Amino acid sequence: MNKISLSPSYVLHSRLFRETSLLVEVFTRDQGRVSLIAKGVRGRSAERGRLLQPFLPLLLSWQGRAQQKLLTHVEAAYVPLFL
Repeated sequence: MNKISLSPSYVLHSRLFRETSLLVEVFTRDQGRVSLIAKGVRGRSAERGRLLQPFLPLLLSWQGRAQQKLLTHVEAAYVPLFL
């Protein structure tokens, strides 16, 4: 099983999938465009789902060998305002 940890990414598009999940298309610096399944990110108590907004700099981790991989971790990336 392939695992990617804390890859700098941007969400391009997401759509509803089943009851509490999303299908998320992301663009990453190293892997390019990747399709991910984000389980349990919809609902009142889902904190991870709030970060999965388009064009927000994120650090994502996922695993899987299939076309659709499973999102395992989401965190906001720090982007300095002035370089």
